[in-house]
Amino acid sequence: MFLSYWLYSAPWFWQMSKVETSKDHATMTAIVTAFVGMRATNLVIAAVGEELAGVTHKVWTQEQCWFIEFQIS
Repeated sequence: MFLSYWLYSAPWFWQMSKVETSKDHATMTAIVTAFVGMRATNLVIAAVGEELAGVTHKVWTQEQCWFIEFQIS
């Protein structure tokens, strides 16, 4: 109920206070964009870090196996 009322009244409110909200809208857009960009960057960093950790772990495991095989032979 509240949501439908808000959706109904929002365009009227935006038209009435266009001058005041244009600055606020730009600020909110900048904040949301920064947050989304930061979140996307964190996800990319996490994915790359995870990939690098996996590669490092594989290389380390291979070297460790080779070293153990060398010691046995």
